[in-house]
Amino acid sequence: MPNTCNAPLVGKYWPDAKFYFPVNKDASRRNVESQRKQAKSILSTVRKLTKLRKANPSLGIFGNIRHLHLEKDSRSYIYSRYGKGDAFVLCLNPSDTPRSISVAIENRMTEFKHKKALVPEICSSRSSAIALGKKVSFELPGNYFGLFRIV
Repeated sequence: MPNTCNAPLVGKYWPDAKFYFPVNKDASRRNVESQRKQAKSILSTVRKLTKLRKANPSLGIFGNIRHLHLEKDSRSYIYSRYGKGDAFVLCLNPSDTPRSISVAIENRMTEFKHKKALVPEICSSRSSAIALGKKVSFELPGNYFGLFRIV
């Protein structure tokens, strides 16, 4: 059976186009037009992320990165991106298993100085603001990503 996970999204402008990858059998339902209408679709999410990256220099190639949680067998990753006036925390949990993670915030971490909370910008599921302290606790559902602004 061919892998359709990487299948292209078919659109009304190229319905009969020949692709190198197999096209999903449900292309009449799962296509560019339908994803444009869905606020939580992959296409809409990628567009929001691209717009946010263009508007915030710290998310670009010149932003600094700090690994806050990166352990070999954890299967989750939390890091901060910071730079000229803006700062973010990104949380990833690609596994099916929910994870609870505590991260120590140290005084030397400039992106957190004089900041009070992490406010969700774009997340794969409903997320609330997280208060900042000496330790920050993250509850990451399975198959989750979250991008939080440090405010």
